[in-house]
Amino acid sequence: PSVAHAIVITSTYPAAKDAMIREDRQIENDGAGNQFEVMSRNGGRNRRSLMEFDISPIPAGSTIESAALRLYLQNSPAGQRTYGVHRVTNSWLEGTGNGNNNSPAINGVTWIERQYGNNIWTGAGPWDWAARGGDFLAAPTASTPTPAAVGWMNWNVVVDVSAWVSGAAANFGWLTKDAAE
Repeated sequence: PSVAHAIVITSTYPAAKDAMIREDRQIENDGAGNQFEVMSRNGGRNRRSLMEFDISPIPAGSTIESAALRLYLQNSPAGQRTYGVHRVTNSWLEGTGNGNNNSPAINGVTWIERQYGNNIWTGAGPWDWAARGGDFLAAPTASTPTPAAVGWMNWNVVVDVSAWVSGAAANFGWLTKDAAE
């Protein structure tokens, strides 16, 4: 008789790239920054963060039984918020800016561009996001409320990781945003 074998592997993957984008500073790249910011602010001042993970070590054909995205909330918002992670649908570059205007030397993601183009958004430029603020699925992969104090936030992202490993979707990472924008 044949015997079925199961191999269980638990792995942790650090972000391969990450960046924060700001609606009020649409041509600034913050790829070199060491913090994510997610905020819903009046007057066109929303902030979102992008992250992408290299999951190529996971063998093709693997069954993903669980996958969690974990981020540490360092500063709690005044009231409880709900943060969603949305699958990004287009490539982007992290860049080397620390709140600097995007340029060929910095060449990174901004509110209006996936990487440096000309700092002018038309929605049709080769490096423009199709929509300002990023190209991502409208429905979040997962949402979670912010904790009352600093601490870990967790999202169940097994659906996206499974799609990436199987090749059903391209891995461009996630965008995190406040559900109340």
